[in-house]
Amino acid sequence: MNEYRGAFLLTVAASCFLIAIALFIQINGSQWLFDMISGFGHFFFLGLGGAIIANSTGAGGGIVFIPAFSSLGLSSSEALSTSIIIQCFGMTAGTISWFISFKNRNTIFQRYRSFLISAILTASLSSIAGVMLSQLWLRSEINIPMLTVFSVLSIFFGLTLLFSNLYSGQKTFPKTSMTPSDYFLIIPICFAGGIITSIISIGVGEILLVLLFLRKYPMHVAIFVAISVSAITVISCAPYQMAIEQTVVWDIVAFAAPAAIAGGIIGRYLALLLGASRVKIFCALWVLMTGIFI
Repeated sequence: MNEYRGAFLLTVAASCFLIAIALFIQINGSQWLFDMISGFGHFFFLGLGGAIIANSTGAGGGIVFIPAFSSLGLSSSEALSTSIIIQCFGMTAGTISWFISFKNRNTIFQRYRSFLISAILTASLSSIAGVMLSQLWLRSEINIPMLTVFSVLSIFFGLTLLFSNLYSGQKTFPKTSMTPSDYFLIIPICFAGGIITSIISIGVGEILLVLLFLRKYPMHVAIFVAISVSAITVISCAPYQMAIEQTVVWDIVAFAAPAAIAGGIIGRYLALLLGASRVKIFCALWVLMTGIFI
């Protein structure tokens, strides 16, 4: 049943994209569309690839978008704002896709339901508080270039995730419920993650993913929580970027966002296909290489 629902969601996303194209042609004419495709069409594939990676590994889509946008000449502010808006679409679609998958496996869903609610609410509220602090008070005080912060944190996340996969106990039984120490760790870590995400468009998902891996929670559960919290965090970042910064490149969003919705749905299938260990290693290496070569 979940396969049919996934196919249905993908069909809806594709239909919305086709309807949008038809409306654009009707309003602006075919030449306008051809000019837009030639200038921005490649961002469709960037949005698709970024969302697939983000929603199959739990890492934010910014791990793809920020290096790509920077290499294409966008300013730091434009890259950040555009990445956050695209992730609002892709990470939300991924959250819905993962939720449907868990809901259709009722035994697993009931086993982890309490943990999912507690973890997502705790991490999201902490992250949103970090976003608000950063956007309203800290943003003007931070003078470090965005790409420098992005590179350093990506290398740190990649090494930590790789280490956790290679040296964590593989035979231990996964945890199913939050402990007091989990709350003690999640609240400050996700608060810091919210601050980081508001600056470089990634952070909270990667930090939370690493923490849940180290705390012995199952891989798919950890990915779902990380994606959900990432989606909520970038949505909380979006109003500031649109209303205050006003640096979103909407032409890029027009092509990348529909693809990100499709990629958010596809990402879950890739994660299930690769398996726990391969997903961890792939995510770690991708994040690490991005930080090194950006």
